[in-house]
Amino acid sequence: ELSISEVHAVSRFVASRLGCDTAFVSLSRCFLTGAEAVALKLPPKAASLAYLDQAARRPPRVAQVMVAHGEKPVSEGLAIYEVGQLDGKGGLADDATITLVKSLHWNYRPLQMDDASPDIAVTRAMEQMQDLLVSTFGPIFPYLKASYTPAVGTSIYWQGANVYSSLGRRSSRFWFNWFKDPNEFQLSWLHTLPFNFDMSHEGPPESWRVVNVSFCGQRFLTVGDLLAAEAQGKVWRCKA
Repeated sequence: ELSISEVHAVSRFVASRLGCDTAFVSLSRCFLTGAEAVALKLPPKAASLAYLDQAARRPPRVAQVMVAHGEKPVSEGLAIYEVGQLDGKGGLADDATITLVKSLHWNYRPLQMDDASPDIAVTRAMEQMQDLLVSTFGPIFPYLKASYTPAVGTSIYWQGANVYSSLGRRSSRFWFNWFKDPNEFQLSWLHTLPFNFDMSHEGPPESWRVVNVSFCGQRFLTVGDLLAAEAQGKVWRCKA
């Protein structure tokens, strides 16, 4: 594994050479992406065996870096780079280089946990469902600022890769966990609300839409379908 100092050195080097950010800032920019944006690249098996057999020198240590290129065509949106060599002292050698290994489609980029881009679409959808959500679960949603009351708890969204994702359509599943005490945030995993939905990430975040809404065990294709059913008295309201 790479040391913390090596990860930092490689991150700064790549960001400087490519003109990218070391962490997420905007989907329209380039940035190091994913929980393992910087990782040790394993040497070829033959080189490792030769070294273990004492028939060759130790293979050079190099890093593999994943960079999301929001400024490039979607066909080149995720790039894998080889960076090295490492100097064995926590940094990079003076003659270190960065080499593009391959480019992948933008939709191949890993989940970015600090990416708040979905907030726009989530807030827009929840504002449409505000009366239904607050009357069912309470004023616990910070996305609904007018009604949010932290004293009764807080529910925030989590997102994960959707099984319906494909190369041409990147989709995530969103669900909501509730917690009462901000100091016991980890307990939120014990309180998942019976409310979740999909979101297709096509185009800029402003154009993203909430679909496949599940509310208290009932499924609706769109937010509009849920609200139409609610207006007709056909939606069962559960309690979290």
